[in-house]
Amino acid sequence: MNVHQAAPTELVGDNFQVVPEPGSKKLVVYLTASGAAPRFFNFWKPGNEVKTHRIFVNNKRAWYQQGVPGLGASVEETAESIRKWAAYLKADEIYTVGSSMGGYGAVLFGHFLDARAFAFSWESELNFPGSRSKRLMDADTVVTYPDLKPLVETARKPIFSITGERDAIDTYSLNRLRGLPMFHLKSLRRNLHGPANFLKVQGQLVPMLERFVNNADDIPSFKNEGDIYLRSGFPDLFYKTHLAHSQKDWETVVKLGIEALTLLPTSDQCNLYVGEALNALGRPQDAYPYLSAAIQSGGNSSVFTLPYGNCFRLMGRHAEAIDVHKQTLTKYPEDAKVHYSMGLSFLAMKDRPNAEASFREASRLAPKNETYKKKAERYNGSLLSRLR
Repeated sequence: MNVHQAAPTELVGDNFQVVPEPGSKKLVVYLTASGAAPRFFNFWKPGNEVKTHRIFVNNKRAWYQQGVPGLGASVEETAESIRKWAAYLKADEIYTVGSSMGGYGAVLFGHFLDARAFAFSWESELNFPGSRSKRLMDADTVVTYPDLKPLVETARKPIFSITGERDAIDTYSLNRLRGLPMFHLKSLRRNLHGPANFLKVQGQLVPMLERFVNNADDIPSFKNEGDIYLRSGFPDLFYKTHLAHSQKDWETVVKLGIEALTLLPTSDQCNLYVGEALNALGRPQDAYPYLSAAIQSGGNSSVFTLPYGNCFRLMGRHAEAIDVHKQTLTKYPEDAKVHYSMGLSFLAMKDRPNAEASFREASRLAPKNETYKKKAERYNGSLLSRLR
């Protein structure tokens, strides 16, 4: 640190915090995802375990389009402030790290800082259909860098990325960069939008970041590493299937999803989409193999087991549906949808006391859901006493 010069900015602001590391010659900028409160920063714990100078930043939901308040009113001004901090701290190299919106920011600022970037689960362009940026970005944001592909194409330093294989948005968005000279991409099985958190829980994130700041040339192998980007054509079909699913265009989901599964039969998320669509079309017998495949490929959350149980219910196999739902509730006891669906099977089996209890619990857990409320009111104790 150059004690004979004034610091470029304050050490701490609502949108940033500078943490010097005595003896370090490297500076890492950690960029936070969308929606963070003032003075809340992603990567705080792992970032502080990696012993370099570090600057943590956040940007609410503005996707860093006008820089970081307190460091600059534009991307370029903010990058200049970071360069000044690097000079002040006597750091010879700058690195950027982020996830989601922060991953976008890591690549954006990596370009202007001529820095190595490590970006998890991010969108390479903004506001495309179905994207998180289109859904979450502050309405008054002036978009200055809508597409980072041109910046990645001209990158002089490596850009490393890991994305979850269940996330059709991220998979599609990063697939468009695959093959660019400085872009290194891997995927994580059985993960949606949280590879960084998964790696943190597994104890792999800090060693991976340490390897990154020591200028490794690739992404190390990790648990549940996937191969989605080796299945040419799958990411685009998966994305289109996802869009159709979000629009409840069930026939299109089935058509595109089955085509996508010919390229990657083990995709738990794509199998789920097709199974849910077939359930919705009143074809539970056809849905069953896809929902079974989704679970066998690793789908063990209620997102997967609920439609699996519903499939049994729609086939009239209510005892099996109840068994699936009970198993789900041992792990997710506060899932109102599971309680409600189990209540429907109890009702079909004329087990009204258990149906009543299930509907009542669903309504308690989701008090604003009118369907659950009406069902709970209809099958209450006083009515049951008259029905028996």
